Amino acid sequence: MLRHDISDDELDRLTVNNTDTNLLWTCVGGVIGGASSAAEKIHAAFLNEGEKAFDFIGVFQISLLSVCLVSSIYLGLKQWKCRNEVQNLVTKIRARKRS
Repeated sequence: MLRHDISDDELDRLTVNNTDTNLLWTCVGGVIGGASSAAEKIHAAFLNEGEKAFDFIGVFQISLLSVCLVSSIYLGLKQWKCRNEVQNLVTKIRARKRS
């Protein structure tokens, strides 16, 4: 077994409990769940009923879908970046000269 010298800061970065995963999947579920009702409201507004389709509930559904979509994209990119940073740190630690 090879041993590596790492600092406390590096150890903390390797063992961070990433709670963003649950929030990411919650947002993805919100996008999937809200897509059909929001698409129905948008379709009705632009093709069929005009202004009648944009009631309070319709605006709320479309807004909720937009927030969930943007949050999913942001959290996905954040997780991807964090995963790459951890992998780069592991590579850097393994590349150090052992004493």
